[in-house]
Amino acid sequence: MLISGGIHGDEPSGVEAICSFIENEKYKPFANEWEITFLPCVNPYGYEYDSRENHECKDLNRLFKDKLPPLEVQLVKSIFKPYYFDVTIELHEDIDSQGYYLYYKSMLSSEREIGINILKSVEKIIPINSNKKIDNMPAENGIIDRIKDINKMEWWPMAGYSLHMKSNHCLTLETPTRLPMITRVNAHLAALECVLKYCSKI
Repeated sequence: MLISGGIHGDEPSGVEAICSFIENEKYKPFANEWEITFLPCVNPYGYEYDSRENHECKDLNRLFKDKLPPLEVQLVKSIFKPYYFDVTIELHEDIDSQGYYLYYKSMLSSEREIGINILKSVEKIIPINSNKKIDNMPAENGIIDRIKDINKMEWWPMAGYSLHMKSNHCLTLETPTRLPMITRVNAHLAALECVLKYCSKI
């Protein structure tokens, strides 16, 4: 499993959630079942300066298809191998959303089940964004299946590259920025624990 945060530096709750997950040893109950790779802060410059982009004013989450992407993207891509990750999770925020939602794509027949379980665990902390359209994309009960055919996309986000490298489940989790930091972090922590528990059974 790959868990990453902070690819957009102005979305700090993912970074804080991963640090809390590690510092409070919340991974330990799953250590015998999972090998977990953490990328707590993909865009350290952006995190330090509260900027979506890196020091070159580039949105790193749009450049995973580039032949010569920024160094941060090269670092992330270097840890991937085909069929290596069963699950990839990216922690994000949305300044415009009133509730939690997620992007989900699965290479397996159990598509959407993980997403449904995540949102059930999170709704005790944060309301779910139940809009029919989120970020101008069709959504169903807080779940967006955005990427249909990555080979037809002009650019890839990190999730697109993850699919290209044959990861089984690719999750991008979005918490509303307008809520307090502790609430956003707790929602992401609940989501992480849900994924680890649920995926251990499938």
